Amino acid sequence: MPQPSRIHAALAATSTPADVGAGPNHTAVNAASATTADLIHAAVKTTSATADVATDPTHAAVNATATTDVAADVIHTACSSTGAAADVAADLIHATIKASVAADVGADLIHRASNATSAAADVGADLIHATVNATGAAADVGAGLNPAVVNATATTDVATDLIRTAFNATSTAADVVAGLDLTGIRAVVTGATSGLGRETARALASAGADVTLAVRNPSAGKNVADAIATSTGNHAVRAAHLELADLATVAHFTASWDGPLHLLINNAGVMRPTLGRTPLGWELQFATNHLGHFALALGLHDALTAGANDRGAARIVAVTSGAHMYSSVVFDDIHFTQRAYDPQLAYGQSKTANSLFAVEATRRWAADGIVANAVNPGGVSTGLQRDFTQDMKDHLDRLEAAGVFAYKTIEQGAATTLVAATAPEFAHNGGHYLDDGNEAETAPDDADLADNSHAVKRWARDEATARRLWGVSLDLVRQH
Repeated sequence: MPQPSRIHAALAATSTPADVGAGPNHTAVNAASATTADLIHAAVKTTSATADVATDPTHAAVNATATTDVAADVIHTACSSTGAAADVAADLIHATIKASVAADVGADLIHRASNATSAAADVGADLIHATVNATGAAADVGAGLNPAVVNATATTDVATDLIRTAFNATSTAADVVAGLDLTGIRAVVTGATSGLGRETARALASAGADVTLAVRNPSAGKNVADAIATSTGNHAVRAAHLELADLATVAHFTASWDGPLHLLINNAGVMRPTLGRTPLGWELQFATNHLGHFALALGLHDALTAGANDRGAARIVAVTSGAHMYSSVVFDDIHFTQRAYDPQLAYGQSKTANSLFAVEATRRWAADGIVANAVNPGGVSTGLQRDFTQDMKDHLDRLEAAGVFAYKTIEQGAATTLVAATAPEFAHNGGHYLDDGNEAETAPDDADLADNSHAVKRWARDEATARRLWGVSLDLVRQH
């Protein structure tokens, strides 16, 4: 894919929510009842005795306007075979888009055709990514675009469409914002007194953004804000009190916010070797890393919507970790009230929750112009490890020695956060997991971290799990 221009307005919208990037094969089909659906065809052609297959699935947005709910369920398959033993089954794209009350629906879609040719019928299957942007009164949009899967009689090679940028593991935060003018962009960065949060805030300020450091220690936050202002020459930097494990301070922070918000960087996190609980009895890592940020985003939703209206888009970045591979969200015992506490599992569960938040926040809020993405900064030595036991430190040393990860500098670790926050590739695309500045591949739930350290497990991307977690989290924060 072409490299992005390095001179761009990071959050300016270049299209309306109904604009569609659909690829070369775009066919418009008009249906009855004031409904227009773009129906896309995938052609499967076999030209050898054992069915060599080439797939070219292409997507377009479905725009629906009606006074009642409209559901479009479109499945197209074209198969022709000229071989003696061709047996081809193509299970192509299933999309359901619901819109209500004259809702205009647009989808930014990313596509790629994968060709496979071999005597044993190797198959390239496109895994399609979609972000649905919708505008309209009371628009409730849910769009699920599933991978196109082509089955052949022998082996199957799967190729995935992943969003790529100009950045990589060695890129720094300064590299990502070089040439950007973020004047007028208002950002909140949690956990910004040190480490990745501080570098993220500094990079945003250096590009002209108005930055609020949301921190537990206001005094330390003020010192950092002053240092950033001095080093960047940007004096639109300030600190505000926020204790994510205390919902009262979260509520105070959100109630005090005035005006639009364009960037919410959920960076703060804790990693505890021993069991800790909030006054409400919540396990501290889950409460801080997920629930506090969840409540913060809910409270700032209207400000983010105003930011999207102001600039065409608003973004949330959720800082997760490769440690999400250690645990899914254990809904039966999230807070370790019945199972033995394991700090690695507790941290991993909270990081999986961060990724799932990005999935569901995008599904719910894309209609408001808000998208969320999760980022893995990689191995970075920060204050997060200050309370590690010797066993935990030894475990990291073993992983590093085995080549599972290589330590990055703080400047390199913050780069992926800045990609999600400013790169044009993610201006209207959400629900993704980024690693080393690019969208990561998805690995099976039983994948081993050592062999998949730059991937994201399916349990951290699963839409049904993301919806369930949202409901559980909403119940928790609203009850208290």
